[in-house]
Amino acid sequence: MGFYGAQGLKIELVHRTLSGAFRGTKFSPKNMRFFCVHWRKIWFQQNYSKNLYPWQYKINIEKITWSVIIEIYKNDKEEAKKACYNNFSSIAKDLVELGINVDCAPVLDVSTDKTHGIIGDRTFGSNPEEIIDLSKELCRAFLDNDVYPIIKHIPGHGRAISDSHLELPSVDASLEELTNSDFIPFKELADMKFAMTAHILYSAIDNKLPATISKKMIDIIRNQIGFKNILMSDDISMKALPG
Repeated sequence: MGFYGAQGLKIELVHRTLSGAFRGTKFSPKNMRFFCVHWRKIWFQQNYSKNLYPWQYKINIEKITWSVIIEIYKNDKEEAKKACYNNFSSIAKDLVELGINVDCAPVLDVSTDKTHGIIGDRTFGSNPEEIIDLSKELCRAFLDNDVYPIIKHIPGHGRAISDSHLELPSVDASLEELTNSDFIPFKELADMKFAMTAHILYSAIDNKLPATISKKMIDIIRNQIGFKNILMSDDISMKALPG
């Protein structure tokens, strides 16, 4: 079943998934807002000269929603928060249907112009206030649907310029710099039940061990950031960890 509705968008009901499409090859901010607020599944009609099958590409909105929501936030904070809540409520419903009640999100890392691509657009940006606003909506959406969020990568992966899956990143920012930026989102969401550590060496705090296994950094996480609940490690097979 399909029809063209508001904003010239084609809407189809496929089994239990409401899908939409639009003519053309460009994804405008207007279409971003429309899809992000209402649906998660998007079909793109590709009109390239290579004569590709017109419905060849399907993109799941979870993979682009971070950047989409950030764009919306620039102009309308409330609409962005609504988009975030609706999107992650839908994800939570999918997870619960599969018997999953915990998800490794949100990413509270504060990005910089040097943030490694492994973090990329998984974070809500470089502004701690924006990260807090949107991450709280994500957490609320999960919890309203019986899914526990895991805040990560505490105390912050945004300053890392290498991939902790492949090597140990080292961050030389001072404790004051970290406190005034990277720690802020984690401090604001410290009431969540789960947090995942960053496999990063913060040399100003502990110049020998990455945060995950550093007593000094764990003490800061517990007492300065104020996270008192279940603290878990990121993947222990990542090459950032020794052994």
